[in-house]
Amino acid sequence: MEYGSITWDLPYAMQYVPNTRIEANVSVKNLDIVPHSFSLVIVLTRNIEGVVYTIHEDQLLISSEEWFSLQAKEAISMPVTLVPATIPATLSLCLKEFKTQEYIDGQSVNLSQGMSMDDLGSVMVMSLLTGMMGMFRV
Repeated sequence: MEYGSITWDLPYAMQYVPNTRIEANVSVKNLDIVPHSFSLVIVLTRNIEGVVYTIHEDQLLISSEEWFSLQAKEAISMPVTLVPATIPATLSLCLKEFKTQEYIDGQSVNLSQGMSMDDLGSVMVMSLLTGMMGMFRV
């Protein structure tokens, strides 16, 4: 039986710099005809040579609480901020149902190495220097 669903506005994959903020708009819906309590769980995994390892797993607090209740067919939307520290990795936001303690739905984004501001600055300086060197050729 489907108890609930979760959606977000993040892409399937994105470049990311560790310890920077990822902002997402999340929607959760109770699909059942009775009320349910849910929690949102952040799961960070990494695939190493075909084996998936869980690096981090933690409940996301909603209004300072680990669990929130939705009435039958009720839906809520909220902004969330995630700050993973490891890449490459898969960041998942999972919907957990209270009575069964099971993950019933989830969304994931694959994180790969992105350029930090320092990296970008270095590339710009190297590009500028390379361009200037070309101007002084005889």
